[in-house]
Amino acid sequence: MTDRGPAHQPGLARHTVRRTTGGRRKKRTWPWIIVGVLAVVVAIGGWVGIRGYLAKGELEAAVPLASRIQQQVIDGDTEGAAATLATFQQHSASARSLTSDFVWRATEFVPWAGSNLRVVRELTEVVDDLAQDGVGPLTELAGKLNPGDFRPVDHTIALQPLIDAAPTVRVAANAIERAQVKAHGIRRDDVIGSLRDAADLLQKSIDEVAAAAATLDNSLELLPTMLGAEGPRNYLVLFQNPAELRSGGGVVGALALISASNGRLELVQQTPGANFFKSGATPIEVPEDTRSLYGAIVGEYILDVTLTPHFPLSGSLAREMWADEYGTEVDGVIAVDPIALSYLLEATGPIEIAGGLSLNSDNAAQTLLNDVYWKYPDPVDQDAFFASATSAVFEAVVGGGADPTQMIEAFARGGAERRILMWFPDATQERTLEGTTLAGGLPHSDDETTRLGLYFNDGTGSKMDWYLERTISVGDAVCRNDGRRAVQVDVTLTNTSPADGSLPTHITGGGSFGTTPGNIKTVLALYAPPGSINQGTQERGADGSFTEIGAHQAKDSKYIVSQLSVELAPQESRTVRYTMLLKPSAGDKIVIVPTPGIYLPVTEQHSLTC
Repeated sequence: MTDRGPAHQPGLARHTVRRTTGGRRKKRTWPWIIVGVLAVVVAIGGWVGIRGYLAKGELEAAVPLASRIQQQVIDGDTEGAAATLATFQQHSASARSLTSDFVWRATEFVPWAGSNLRVVRELTEVVDDLAQDGVGPLTELAGKLNPGDFRPVDHTIALQPLIDAAPTVRVAANAIERAQVKAHGIRRDDVIGSLRDAADLLQKSIDEVAAAAATLDNSLELLPTMLGAEGPRNYLVLFQNPAELRSGGGVVGALALISASNGRLELVQQTPGANFFKSGATPIEVPEDTRSLYGAIVGEYILDVTLTPHFPLSGSLAREMWADEYGTEVDGVIAVDPIALSYLLEATGPIEIAGGLSLNSDNAAQTLLNDVYWKYPDPVDQDAFFASATSAVFEAVVGGGADPTQMIEAFARGGAERRILMWFPDATQERTLEGTTLAGGLPHSDDETTRLGLYFNDGTGSKMDWYLERTISVGDAVCRNDGRRAVQVDVTLTNTSPADGSLPTHITGGGSFGTTPGNIKTVLALYAPPGSINQGTQERGADGSFTEIGAHQAKDSKYIVSQLSVELAPQESRTVRYTMLLKPSAGDKIVIVPTPGIYLPVTEQHSLTC
């Protein structure tokens, strides 16, 4: 037994030594494991940091190139635009690659830092999507087209270039819309300020690009059919006069019928608005909401169809009135004002009209909205003058002498300012316009933006709105526990006409409708989105304080409407205030959509104190 015992000791000893040695090794290894893990973390951080730095450089190099491409396309430098596009796409693709590997994506799960990395990646994805699928196709298309392709020649616009361009534009517009949705979906509440600012800037920029792309896409969808590619078309044009305001723009002072067939445009007929009365015939029934706010005359006189701000209703009424009077059912109704015509004259250059006058972009508004009433006291002569101006502008636009790029810009500007409006009885065409400023619908709000309509109608029966100045001030705040936002809209109106009232009767109206000559009476209506609550109207006194005043409270197509009238003596100024409580889910950004008028009203901001 004694011999056996020692024989087992070495084995035990060896086992013991082995365990002890193993334990010591583990104790010594843990620090190295920790160091190794830290080294990996540092390496990952360095990897991400280096790639993030490189990606930042790529984005900073890419973004300015987008503006350069735009300018090169405008200048007709399509080769330069193509070269810049290639560089733009290289930078955007590189930025995307640098922020999309496995290590970067895994690091996005790290608290705080991860959300910042995620936003960087998503920003690069949006920019690259725009570069490859949006800007790319449009730039390539610009290389195949010449602005001259869209220039009318002898009253005719070539339709095939429009038809050929449409598919490419549709693909690009859809890609830009997808990028827009992705940009709006970037969560940036818990990221550093510079990243949040970058995301906000990208979102704003892509909104502008998406709007332009959608406009181009809609135009190419509509224009071939409008211009008679599928058969002859007739359009009724309403010339609105903002010197006598209507919600939709101005009194319908004149009308014209234009035909289109296979791209060829002809001015078929003109008639003064004052000669076109619906009285004597059965008035057209208008919705009860419209009648409550603007009266049955909206459906009785073509001069007053734009008393309502809802142009689809105005267009349908004008179409029916024209058909009753002349037996022609038009394929669309287009409204335009002299300010929009002045934009077109920037493209055509000066034109000669009746009386040897030269009409240009600088004097068109003054001539057509004010001077004519001094120069021609007889309404017959006024009508002849307007007809001459219409014919001359039409010939200048379709004759082939206009600069096509400036012409497109003029139409775009007029549409954006709601000075050019369109309505079609065809449901498909009308859906294409839906949501655009050209459609002239009531203002649409979304999750981010609350839009309120502010509409002005002349109550004088005159052309005194040439002398009306309008200033709008908006304030908003959340003052309630339920989170509903209160909005104040202050409207300041000023009558700038001569204090002595030395104006022609055709401008003042001569008191025919009960307003003292020289005074301006204006009917204002604020339209708040459905679900809003009207909290009253006030007027500012001489001491700056506000007191309650009465107003007509109504609804129009579910919009909450507050309507009141203001009368101003020469050189007088008054301020009224509307207050609306928005629904809880209303967007925080407040936008006022006003009647354009002769000059777009200045919109300011003021503080709302709870």
